Amino acid sequence: MSEPTNDKPLLSVRGLAVSYGRAGQSENAVQYLDLDVSEGEMFVLLGPSGCGKTTLLRAVAGLQAPHSGSVTIDGQDVYNSKSGNSVPPEKRPVSMVFQSYALWPHMSVAENVAFPLREGRRGVPRDEVAERVTEVLEMLGLSNMRDRPVTTLSGGQQQRVALARALALRPRLLLMDEPLSNLDYELQVRLRGQVKELVSRIGVTTLYVTHNQNEALEMADRLAVMDAGKFRQIGSPRELYHGPSSEFVARFIGDMNLLPARIAEVGPNLWVDTPLGRLRAGTNCIDDAKVGQSCLFGVRQEDIEIGDNQGADNIVSASVDRATFSGDSISYQMNVNGTGLQCRLHRRFDVPPGRDVLLRLPVEHCLVVPTDGQTGAS
Repeated sequence: MSEPTNDKPLLSVRGLAVSYGRAGQSENAVQYLDLDVSEGEMFVLLGPSGCGKTTLLRAVAGLQAPHSGSVTIDGQDVYNSKSGNSVPPEKRPVSMVFQSYALWPHMSVAENVAFPLREGRRGVPRDEVAERVTEVLEMLGLSNMRDRPVTTLSGGQQQRVALARALALRPRLLLMDEPLSNLDYELQVRLRGQVKELVSRIGVTTLYVTHNQNEALEMADRLAVMDAGKFRQIGSPRELYHGPSSEFVARFIGDMNLLPARIAEVGPNLWVDTPLGRLRAGTNCIDDAKVGQSCLFGVRQEDIEIGDNQGADNIVSASVDRATFSGDSISYQMNVNGTGLQCRLHRRFDVPPGRDVLLRLPVEHCLVVPTDGQTGAS
């Protein structure tokens, strides 16, 4: 498991559990989780709908009552089930940006940012409110819109106003719940980079929720993949992409071909028997792998190559069942002795359906993954 970026976490969660339902019929939405997020870190919670990521975020914010565990922010115990301490949301050093922008439609841009400072319980002196509003509007490129009603803004502009309002409170911890999911795709992609650059530049610690794997990989310093209220793996984007510790993570992140396999040889060279034949893997994600052990052989679609490298390992013969053009690439459904294999190649490799080809599965990009229920490397 990847460690936080420094020794002193700004957010520390221990044994946190949240349940729904009536007594005797309750179900744990968050199951006794431990998490440390370092100061200045962008930490992303990634997972499918219903996995508990938003519930965890709301518990940190104080909007959801846990039934066990503790939450500490910047050294302050804001929730502790043993002591009974629970700091109300408005007194926690956090700000939250919601999926719905939650702006006041009858107010201007500047008034939306100023209102929580002026009327909230943070104790911001009135002569400082205007200074903070000007500062965050300039930071987010909204200065020329400060007097416009928020209802006249685009979705992307409204989301930036919501972010400005949160940052104006100068939180120690910024919480963001699917903040880009209501925007069109091109705007989502553009704002990912802008939000990541902004929070990195100002150094605000951020806990960010999304179900979008590309968004998570692009924005996170570290991320946690969640499933059924538990963390399946925590690490950097590269660690999780190149070394998934379970079948669930391998299937959830990226486009991975996963084939049932059995380990044939361990040591300097790791060979596995697959429906494609005996293949060599460059990465082993299984602790204490043994000959004869069942596993999954994985290779990502974009890593498969067309062409025969003389003497190279992992060359298989295939026929093209289907080719789908998508602009900068072509996605292929290949058939290897009755086994389907998907690959995505640059558009210069334009091979029509029905053609026989040789495929190379580069050893350095092939990995062995434990099936769910086995133990993976962390």
